[in-house]
Amino acid sequence: MKTPLRLYSDAIKDGQVIPDPVQEHAVDILEKLHQNLIKMALKRKSFSHKILGKKGQPPKSVYMFGDVGRGKSMLMDLFASCSPLPTRTSRVHFHQFMQDIHTQLHELRQDGANTSDALAPIAAKMAKEIDILCFDEFFVTNIADAMILQRLLELLLKHRIVLVATSNRHPDALYKNGLQRERFMDCIELIKEKFEIVEVNGKTDYRTTKQKEDTKYLYPLNNKNTETLRALFKKHINNKTPRAKKIIAKGREIKIAQSGKKTAYVTFDEMCRENRGTSDFLAITKNFDTLFLEGIPQLKDEDRNEASRFVTLVDTLYEKKINFYCSAATPPDELYVKGEGSFEFQRTASRLKEMSSQNWQKTD
Repeated sequence: MKTPLRLYSDAIKDGQVIPDPVQEHAVDILEKLHQNLIKMALKRKSFSHKILGKKGQPPKSVYMFGDVGRGKSMLMDLFASCSPLPTRTSRVHFHQFMQDIHTQLHELRQDGANTSDALAPIAAKMAKEIDILCFDEFFVTNIADAMILQRLLELLLKHRIVLVATSNRHPDALYKNGLQRERFMDCIELIKEKFEIVEVNGKTDYRTTKQKEDTKYLYPLNNKNTETLRALFKKHINNKTPRAKKIIAKGREIKIAQSGKKTAYVTFDEMCRENRGTSDFLAITKNFDTLFLEGIPQLKDEDRNEASRFVTLVDTLYEKKINFYCSAATPPDELYVKGEGSFEFQRTASRLKEMSSQNWQKTD
């Protein structure tokens, strides 16, 4: 039977993973959780139905944190891929998960449901479907999400759902300097109490060790790089005449001024200065497998909203494995170095570097 430890050991033998004592410590903890889940499944003689029941203490959830590129997502994926409860395990990017929660809350309100505790039926429905929920890239950027999270985590843990989360930050640093952060402190204490906190912060950024620079990320912003980006786009659509296309995201129309069959050419202003969100970007990924983005500026503190939308855009493209070309004012690490959310932007910079590599291109 596959286990996290066995899969990790095999990846080292195959040369896919470099031995890392920090990662090995995290794997040991995930292996322990895996074995505890197997024991519970065997006790209840079920690997396909709810196993955590109402009695006994469920296994402790796991929260892995560390800098970008340290292997947190890879380790979580190993755990999820060999889950003893594959039909009752969900692996989701945290941003998309929160978008789904907001959508369900909106639908409940539209239906006139009692919203005094609207999260309760959402958590109850999840509990009927899953035992294990894996969150990738756990982070909090606004007070609305902060308040939802506190109640949601309480409910999920009450329903005995085991959580595995990755984050760039220790729980104590979540939503740092955020508006009304004191209201989020109970949630931080809940995480510290109910999760095993595991630091995955080795010396090596594995994303950068695998990268070979290509011409997909063009900087600085000048006429030469703009012309190069547009020429790459024309080549990508076989020199055919680009056409306008309209796509729909939750009833809203998104106009793409230039596109090929599965390729779109847009500007930063169109994507990030207009009021767009995850649902818009998901709609784009459903219609196109390649995106060209022109004109990413160096962002300042007053551009915090644009920076937040850009983070969401990159996260969505990354999760959906979209082939990505862009022109920007600076290298990724210098795009947003000071302002609200600039710490979280480090992950985005790392992803931009990975997405501009030849290795990423081969996975399209």
